[in-house]
Amino acid sequence: MTKYTIDNCIKLIARRRPVRRHKPGWTPDKPAGAISTSSNTLILKGIFIILIFWNILHSQTSLNLKNGEHLKIQLATIGPGDELTNWWGHNAIIVEDTITGDSYFYNYGLYALSENFITNFVRGRLIFQVGVFRTEWAIDYYREENRSIRIQTLNLSPGKRLELARKLEENIKPENRDYLYHHYLDNCATRIRDLIDQTVDGQLKAFTSVPARFTLRELTRRYSHYQFIWTWLLMFPMNDSIDKPIQRWGDMFLPVEMEKIFDEFSYVDSSGQDIPLAIKKVTVYEAVGRAPIPDYPPNYIFYTLFISMAISVLVLVSAYLNRKGKRLYFGLLNIFMGTFIGILGLFLTLVSLFTDHVIAYYNENLFLTNPISAIIPIVAIAYLLKKKWAERWLQNLWYLHLALGILLFVLKFFPPFDQDNSLAMVTFLPVYVAFAISFFWLNKD
Repeated sequence: MTKYTIDNCIKLIARRRPVRRHKPGWTPDKPAGAISTSSNTLILKGIFIILIFWNILHSQTSLNLKNGEHLKIQLATIGPGDELTNWWGHNAIIVEDTITGDSYFYNYGLYALSENFITNFVRGRLIFQVGVFRTEWAIDYYREENRSIRIQTLNLSPGKRLELARKLEENIKPENRDYLYHHYLDNCATRIRDLIDQTVDGQLKAFTSVPARFTLRELTRRYSHYQFIWTWLLMFPMNDSIDKPIQRWGDMFLPVEMEKIFDEFSYVDSSGQDIPLAIKKVTVYEAVGRAPIPDYPPNYIFYTLFISMAISVLVLVSAYLNRKGKRLYFGLLNIFMGTFIGILGLFLTLVSLFTDHVIAYYNENLFLTNPISAIIPIVAIAYLLKKKWAERWLQNLWYLHLALGILLFVLKFFPPFDQDNSLAMVTFLPVYVAFAISFFWLNKD
């Protein structure tokens, strides 16, 4: 999805050119080169407010919406980008007036900037909005970000083209443009999916009401495939709601998956003819040096297990050194691991109880990390200071974590406990076993 920040706006503003009309039949197959970025950043920031109102708050285009004969409707699919918010790709609807050459890019992936933006983001109430741009500006922007750009022309009747264009114009009005964002259920792609489905009288949903190959979690892992740490962090707070079987309709929260479905989909028009939706696809720009999206989600289990076992060995070695009188290493590992799982436990608890991030509710990983985990580093500091009570407390805390981990493992054999938290279990259970063995060993004598 597009992240509409001040820096990105500045880059976009720097490439602005005078509005010009194109010859009839113009398509963005070969957009003109971007104007080089101005060095006078202060001037650009000075005009930022004016242009943000024109682009985001713009509630009218110059399109003639009296006749659909001269309108062309296209779906623009933007490939993944570098930032986390851009890994999932992006898409937009392009509406072109083939007589005047005017072409507009309707973008449902804009942040609705407000004074409560940060608060809403933390609470899980992120407000997005739809805005409209000149198509050539948008194409230049995504091309400069080195993101692949493909455009499909949609095969709709003049009446349907006019109907869709009018809905888009209605959506960009100030009173209609905002919506409550949900990564899987209501985003830039699903908004477009729903519009197209309405335009073809629900036939798109009927076509995609078949089982999908992957769950939402597996789809997410496919698109975060080249970032192991981020993949782990993304998987950790999400509950079993993304592990249920879905239909292909649900796949279309991802723009690239929607593009593939549009290539396959045909609908029956008012005359009873079978009409392919996408009749032409043009690759405007192919990203350079980007890894392709894998066909299957990567399996990080063995990689995670290797890291977990390495930490477990360090714990056991430090316990051995502790028996030899070198208390520092074992104490520091208790502080390090306790801080790590304590932060995760507090985060997961706060998100589950005090935000609208419903995707984190009833999370099974609370068996592995929870607010009790945050006590470990505090007690570990006391242990390094040789407080008599600290060792017994530490031992009991690690025994408790291991017991909860084993309980979760047993519960996994029962249907209600179907969250795919294998990465978290493989991460923590070996370490908990190592700490439990270490304290048993230290107290053996």
